[in-house]
Amino acid sequence: MKKVSELNATNSKTLFAEINGRKIGYRSIGKGDPIILCQRFRGNLDDWDPAFLDALSKNYNVITFDYTGFASSTGEPPTNMLLFANDVADLAEALNLKKIIVGG
Repeated sequence: MKKVSELNATNSKTLFAEINGRKIGYRSIGKGDPIILCQRFRGNLDDWDPAFLDALSKNYNVITFDYTGFASSTGEPPTNMLLFANDVADLAEALNLKKIIVGG
């Protein structure tokens, strides 16, 4: 496995967090304060611009993910904004992150 410093947006692997009976697919690159990036509602991990993610990863631990029920994540897709937001909180908790930056 590559070192964290060698991972970038084009070679990072999709990992999975087990959360309340569903799997959330995510990728993580870089070091520093964690920033969880939220995609548009039907977006997925592959929609991000790799150059943008690599630039952010110079100063942050950049985490991108698929919402519940989309792309590599399992479960029923969210039907309201609160459920979309819950995915961010659930993923942060599953990754044991106490403080995060949320972007999107």
